[in-house]
Amino acid sequence: MPKIIHRDIKPENILIDENDDIKLADFGLSTFLNDSDDLVNNNVGSAYFFSPEACIGNKYKGRLNDIWACGITLYYMAT
Repeated sequence: MPKIIHRDIKPENILIDENDDIKLADFGLSTFLNDSDDLVNNNVGSAYFFSPEACIGNKYKGRLNDIWACGITLYYMAT
């Protein structure tokens, strides 16, 4: 399992190279995990890509928030 939570996944941070490989960029807001606990209690990044629990200010799981942001990014790109 990855040990980094990106915390700012959005279309502007996704790059595509000449081989159509996807690269994730801008790890300035990311968090490195020292253990398996990925609870986060502060919001950073772009609010449009926050999960619902992050929007209301509760503690949230960082990995699941990154997955939510990937889903929002996919929806954004498809529409």
